[in-house]
Amino acid sequence: MIFKLAWRNIWRNKRRSFITISSIMFAVFFAVTMRSLQLGTYDHLIDSVVNSYSGYLEIHKSGYSDDPILDNSMMVDSIPAILVNQISNVKGANSRVESFALAATRGKTKGAFIIGLDFQKEDAMLKLSDKLIEGKIPDVGSQELLISSGIAKNLAIKTNDTLVLLSQGYHGMSANGKFVISGILKFPSPQFNTMIFMPLTMAQDFFSTPNMATTLVLQLNDNNDLSGTKEEIKKIATENNYEVKDWLEMMPELEQTIKFDSAGGMIMVVILYMVITFGIFSTILMMLNEREYEFGVLLSIGFNRTKMILTTVLETFILTLIGVMAGIGLTRPLVIYYFNNPIVLTGEGAEALENFGWEPVMAASLDWDIPITHAIVVLSITTILSFYSIVNIKNLTPVKAMRK
Repeated sequence: MIFKLAWRNIWRNKRRSFITISSIMFAVFFAVTMRSLQLGTYDHLIDSVVNSYSGYLEIHKSGYSDDPILDNSMMVDSIPAILVNQISNVKGANSRVESFALAATRGKTKGAFIIGLDFQKEDAMLKLSDKLIEGKIPDVGSQELLISSGIAKNLAIKTNDTLVLLSQGYHGMSANGKFVISGILKFPSPQFNTMIFMPLTMAQDFFSTPNMATTLVLQLNDNNDLSGTKEEIKKIATENNYEVKDWLEMMPELEQTIKFDSAGGMIMVVILYMVITFGIFSTILMMLNEREYEFGVLLSIGFNRTKMILTTVLETFILTLIGVMAGIGLTRPLVIYYFNNPIVLTGEGAEALENFGWEPVMAASLDWDIPITHAIVVLSITTILSFYSIVNIKNLTPVKAMRK
């Protein structure tokens, strides 16, 4: 009976009800859409940056993070097999040799970051084939390089040209050589456009690190279980004098940038919540004011005060729930569309993002936690505002109400 009364009371004043529902609906629509785009962009950024280079988890020899030099390389005979066999979330471990070198050709020089890796193993994670804009991936056992588009542009070189690399190897060994460029890679984030990739065995020969690696990049089955997997790996790694680092530790500036930007988005969400709050509260005020005489009559003929409170609270709750569900229903098709078709920014906005090392792309997140969280917040606001109705009806005097 209470639900029936509440439902009928809502539509006694259709115009007011539609205005209230619309204000809640559009506020939820804008809040959910904005946060979905914002969080989706962060996910895309993290995925593109992390999977373009570091991976979600890395293993190094203890002390390498404080002093990342070739002398702190590690032997990698057994640890990859141990991790893959003992930890269910680890599906693979890729060895890398990383260092710096001076790249030179035709009178031009450029500092470059050298990465030696297994192209066949890491193509699935780094998606090198998708980033290839010219040439081809080097064959197994070849003496060819892949360079980033930034190196190619600065040195004015192209595929099949020869590149000279000068560096220092393991324990001060001389590292220099001439290599043919097999292909050119274009990375979404400009901070990776000073990289040179060479086959792992060739990098080990170049830097005099046979059967050694500076980094062991782990491939996970579920990236969301990062912290739990890290703790499992630590138990094994510590025993073997290794250290484990996740992307948050390796790229703290990325995490801080995301947190700072997210705070700005939350300010806008708070403003939208204020709009919702005033809309709901004004509806409650109008509803109580219009029906004060009615409440006085009902109380005077013996209507239960508790049932009256429940009916009034339920009216507000139903109005809010309709608005929330309508807002979420409107956002879902839009979010799905922008998840499958990210917005590619151009012009000054794109340049600003690229200067921060961000890919100028806005993608939406399909995570249901976003609309559910906003629904809970809005319904919680309604619950808090309902206390005004409770106090008002509880203190209502029938005689005074009927005189008004």
